[in-house]
Amino acid sequence: MTITSISSLLIMLFSAETPKAAHCVEYGEYSNIAPPAKGSIEGEISGIEIELWKCDDKILGLFSEYCGLPADPPTGKLDAIKYDSISGNLSFKVKISLGSMPGSRNNEMIDSRDIYSFSGKVKRHKYIKGKLELISDRLDRIVANTKTITLKYDENQEQNKNKNTSILKLDLEKRISEILDFRGPKW
Repeated sequence: MTITSISSLLIMLFSAETPKAAHCVEYGEYSNIAPPAKGSIEGEISGIEIELWKCDDKILGLFSEYCGLPADPPTGKLDAIKYDSISGNLSFKVKISLGSMPGSRNNEMIDSRDIYSFSGKVKRHKYIKGKLELISDRLDRIVANTKTITLKYDENQEQNKNKNTSILKLDLEKRISEILDFRGPKW
């Protein structure tokens, strides 16, 4: 091999484009978390929180429901996500375990099997609005409940609004997996 062919080979190797790692941009945290109701235990909160990230043209997210003390709420990953960036239309499903329920054997407690389905709109750094349906599989019956919700953008993130807070998609997926291992559905 001549010096010219070796240098040509090296130029080809080092000038070839390397695949770009996928990045995700924070799309906001939205919630309707309310202070404790009159007569409830101090520090208890209730409500829903949704965290969204935009990865290329896709949305990733987590859904948490608070009912009681704010530490470690039940959490699920958004699935079957449909998002239109022009209209803001957003729909998804979430598999979650909101608590325990009596099992079929004496004194057995099992995790609940709850599925949320959402259809509505998101306006970045403003709100998420729409219909939220909860379907719970309670051993002896299916319970369904539908309500209209409005989740407001978390103003505590205002300092990040003009920063495109970015994270590698692989790192985000790892973070989501760690959260779900601890607080995710158990079924």
